[in-house]
Amino acid sequence: MSLLNFQEATRLHDSCLKVSGTPGVTFTGVINKNGRLVAGGFRSNNHSYEKEELYMIFLELYLDYSMRKEFDSVLGKISYMTTLRKNVNVTTIPLKEELILIFSEPSTNIEKIVEKTNKIFNNFFNNQVLN
Repeated sequence: MSLLNFQEATRLHDSCLKVSGTPGVTFTGVINKNGRLVAGGFRSNNHSYEKEELYMIFLELYLDYSMRKEFDSVLGKISYMTTLRKNVNVTTIPLKEELILIFSEPSTNIEKIVEKTNKIFNNFFNNQVLN
């Protein structure tokens, strides 16, 4: 995905909001290869993350994805990756050159969230989500 025009950015943000409406999801965003948030955000402002902290998390997640992508020719393309932590689940889903990033509560059903996210973003990009 290259630079987005206003209409595309708005539609992408709206897609993030649809995913954020899922019970247990606290954040949905799209990050680029530079670790920058392109669209989306937290469902509410009641989060404890600092801006610099978030940037480092985003950058690390994209780097992790890039390193794992090296094995696509042997293992197949990545559908999604989830890290289960004590306080939050962190899920990344490849989207062209970007990543859809989802933070959710530990008790949420990740597979249902991924399925819903793929449906929403497949509609947005006319079935071009990388899965």
